[in-house]
Order: sequence, then structure tokens, then C-alpha cells
Amino acid sequence: AALSILQPIPQLARPVHALSEMDGAGDALVEFPRRQVHPDRVRRVLAGAGWEAGEPDERLRVAYFFKRFARADLVAVIRIEPGLSPSGAAPQTPVEAFFMARAPGGLTVVQAPRLPLREVPAAVVSEVLFELGGLEARDTQP
Repeated sequence: AALSILQPIPQLARPVHALSEMDGAGDALVEFPRRQVHPDRVRRVLAGAGWEAGEPDERLRVAYFFKRFARADLVAVIRIEPGLSPSGAAPQTPVEAFFMARAPGGLTVVQAPRLPLREVPAAVVSEVLFELGGLEARDTQP
């Protein structure tokens, strides 16, 4: 009988992704699949993984989600377009992910300094890419 050992923490069983040359030279992850995602799936997947919705913009759309990585002392940000609206009907597309040294307040996320990707631990980058992949995964639920 073949037995396998399961990791007690799911992240330990996941591969660590190496950054592409394009991503590694910048301050944002841009090389990941982009497809439209049902807004309910965006809410369910990101909230289930510990992401917090950012502040709504002047049109009441939420375009940024944040996740704190305490061990790395940084905050990851995922930007979606066009942004979740109160009606919540428009499909969403993840367009970038980036990292900051501290959590932004209000709409300052567009002005806050970003960390160069070379300064972000590979395990944190891998976790964000894994969670972006969760948005992209095709299943029967929206």
C-alpha cells in the first residue's frame, strides 16, 4: 500500500515560484493569467484566503484587496478592474499584484511606495500567485 505524508500546513506542500525576468525587475507582479472572474468568486476566494477589501473609490467601487504578511512585515495588494460595485454584477479582472511596507489608508494605495519584488520573500510571492490562481481556477461555482 502506497502511503503519502500530507503537510499539516497547506503552504508547505506548494511549490515556490521563481519570478520571471520581467516581474523580478519591477515592483508589481504582472505575468499571470488574466480572465474575467464572476464578482461573487472574487469575494469568496479572496475573503476565504484572508484578503481584506480596500476603501471604495468615488464611484463606490472596490478595486484593491490587501493581505498582511506579518512574518515578512509587508502588505500584498491585488488590483482588480473595473472594481466591485454595490450592484456587484460586472465581471472582474485581476490586473496586478504588488507589495508595500505598510498598509495604506483610504485611497493612498495609488500613492504609497511599492517594494521592489527582489525585496519580497519568494514564499510570499508564491502565496500571492497561488491565490491569484484560485481566482483563475475554473469550476462550476461563480
